[in-house]
Amino acid sequence: MTSPMDGTHASIDTVMIFTTRLNGLSEFYRRGFDLPPPRESGPGHRGFQLGGVYLGLDAVSEEMDRPG
Repeated sequence: MTSPMDGTHASIDTVMIFTTRLNGLSEFYRRGFDLPPPRESGPGHRGFQLGGVYLGLDAVSEEMDRPG
């Protein structure tokens, strides 16, 4: 049996998380992965470099609907 992914090479280099709790979530990932303080890009974005993957956290003012 073959997979639809046979012969392809896929990778992820950026993960974005949207949150109403930017400070708490940023601290959670910093402590959990023993990281230095995040990079800040304005008041509503923080990011961490985890090897070859960038983890970005963006502040939102209210809960977003989940895609259906």
